[in-house]
Amino acid sequence: RPSELRLAPVVVPELVRHALKLVEGDCRSRGIVVRERLAELTAFLDADRMLQALLNLLLNAIQAMPGGGTLTVSAHSAKDRLELRVDDTGSGIPAQDLDKIFDPYFTTKNQGTGIGLATVRTLVEAHGGGVRVVSEPGQGTQVVLDLPLKGENR
Repeated sequence: RPSELRLAPVVVPELVRHALKLVEGDCRSRGIVVRERLAELTAFLDADRMLQALLNLLLNAIQAMPGGGTLTVSAHSAKDRLELRVDDTGSGIPAQDLDKIFDPYFTTKNQGTGIGLATVRTLVEAHGGGVRVVSEPGQGTQVVLDLPLKGENR
């Protein structure tokens, strides 16, 4: 359970690029091409918490592409919402697992605790947002964070 959020104006492309910088070595060593599609947006977010959520998503995407692939991070506004997307061309998530991926301690990996996506959802919901996942086994996964731009809770 996250403690009180410290909401402040955050330049979204700067936050995303900071997260990508932290995983740059992992991407390079696995032959993953990184693409950015980032609108110049400012949102009221807790920068540390959103960085943590983004890192969890990026690391999941990277682990899903051990033989390389493409990681695309995009951010744009839809009405007065921020839509932050992480797409990978990795192994995808089997349909029978999709409804369990946010359960704490559920994992299909040999290593890992299974709390990454549960943490992401908790942090995003604390911001008044939601998380959607679309995945096709063998094709990849798209995770969409839907967040208020102005920091009001739903």
